Amino acid sequence: MRRSTIAVLCLAVSTLAACGSASAPYDPTGVDELTIPTPSPDPDDFAAEVTNRWLPLARVEAWEYDDRARMSVLGTATQDGFALVELATTEPGEPADGAVDLYAQDDDGNVWWMGRDDALFAEPGLAMPAEPRLGDGFVMADAPGLEVRAEVVGVDETVSVPAGEYDEVVVLEVHDDEGERREYFAAGVGLVAVETGNDTRGLLRVEEPPS
Repeated sequence: MRRSTIAVLCLAVSTLAACGSASAPYDPTGVDELTIPTPSPDPDDFAAEVTNRWLPLARVEAWEYDDRARMSVLGTATQDGFALVELATTEPGEPADGAVDLYAQDDDGNVWWMGRDDALFAEPGLAMPAEPRLGDGFVMADAPGLEVRAEVVGVDETVSVPAGEYDEVVVLEVHDDEGERREYFAAGVGLVAVETGNDTRGLLRVEEPPS
C-alpha cells in the first residue's frame, strides 16, 4: 500500500486509509525467536511463495475496497536471491503507478516487507507473523523516510464488510509518523478493513488468479 502495507499490506505495506493526527512513539514488544528488523536475511531461509493465512498473496490477485481503492499483485521477481511478490496500491483519485511494495515469506511462514519500488530495504521489517498472538509487536519498516510499527490487538475476531462477514480476523494497530490506524486481516483473504478515527474502508470484493 502507498504509505505502509501490506500494506499493508500494507500493507503495503503501505496503507489503505488516510491517517489521523500523530500519536506518541510506540515501542514494539517483539516476536519470539525473530530479530526485527532483520539485519542479514538469508535467501536460503525463504520460500518461493507467500502463503501466510492472513496475507495470502499466492491465492488472491486483487482486493477492491468500497472507496475504490485497489491492491493488486503485479507478479513476482527475483532479487539478490529472494523470491519477491510485487504488490501495488491504487488510491482513489491517484495515478495507478503508485508505490510497489515487495514481500517475501520465510520458511516458517512469516511475511517480511522487503522493500519498495525495486529497492530492497537494508533491514526488512515484519509484515505478518506466521501465527499472530495477542500482544505481539514488531517493526514493519525502518527505512529512510519510512518508519512503521505494529501491535497485534485482536485475534479470532469477526468483521462485517460489503464483501461479507469474516471470522478468524487478526487486528493490527499500526503506528507511523502520520498517526495510527487499525488493519483487519481475515484468514485466507487478507486485508478486509482499515479503520482510521471515524473512517473505515471495507473490502468490496477479491479477485483470485485464474485456475
